[in-house]
Parts: sequence; structure tokens; C-alpha cells
Amino acid sequence: MPNIVVPVLRAQAEVWKSDFDAERDSRERLHAEKSQLENELKQLQLRNQQLLDEMENFSKRQFQEMQQRHANQGFQHSLQQHLRVGQQNHGSPYQPPTYTTQSYPGPAAGAGAVYDNRSTNMTMGQSHGGSQEGEELQQFECPKCNQTCPDMDTLQIHVLDCIDQDMT
Repeated sequence: MPNIVVPVLRAQAEVWKSDFDAERDSRERLHAEKSQLENELKQLQLRNQQLLDEMENFSKRQFQEMQQRHANQGFQHSLQQHLRVGQQNHGSPYQPPTYTTQSYPGPAAGAGAVYDNRSTNMTMGQSHGGSQEGEELQQFECPKCNQTCPDMDTLQIHVLDCIDQDMT
């Protein structure tokens, strides 16, 4: 009997060894696949974060552009309305004040504007006798200090500076 037991035990040991080797190979393949999937996951997470950052930056940029467009339009409109209401006498029609050369010696004088020496009104037109000579410019006045400005942009800059002076 001992001769029969040894070959059976050897055959059984070979089966166990082949099972053990197959299981080890399987674990190694699973580990390699897991490592590959982890690397892919990290790359996908990085790409996802990049796309989220790009989307957030794009959204912020669009929102800021929209705010600037609407803020400028809204600020101009509300400032114009405020100036008109502030300059009106209640119960009388709106009469825009005339711009005098003494009230604002700004840079607009050289930008196509002509000062009429016979009166204190500023007129639009070209210095060579344009078709718009004689038309009065709309005057813009600071609601706080009553400084007059030749255009809305200059007034907006002045109003922001004028308000900032109070805060400091």
C-alpha cells in the first residue's frame, strides 16, 4: 500500500500546486488591472477638475461681462434719471442747463467741440463751420457738488471720485 499512497499524494500535491499557481496568476492580473483602473480614475478625475475649472472661469467671465454691460447701462440710465429729476423744478417741464466755458475747462474742448466766444454756450460742430453748429450740448451735473461735465463718461468718473472722497 505504501507504494500506492505516494503517487496519489504526489498527484494531489501537483493539483494543489497548480491551483495555487493559477490563483497567484489571477491575483497578479487582478492587481495589475486594479492599478491600471486606479491610474485611469486619477486621470479622469484630473480631467474632470480641469473641465470644472474651465467651466467656472467661463461662467465667471460671462457673468462679469453681463454685469459690466448691465451695470454700465443701468448706471447711465439711473444717473441720467437722477440728474434730470435733481435738476427739475417740481411742476415745471425739464429744462436742461446750458454748459458754460467757465464751469468745466475739460479735455473735450479739443475733441470736435467749438466754444462760441459771443456767448457762454458750448456748441457742437466742426471748427470749419459744421452743420451742427448752434446746437447746445446736454449738460451733465454732479448731484453732490454740482460740477458740470461735458459728457456722461466724464460725469460718471467724477461722481465715483466725488463719492470716494467722502469715504476717505
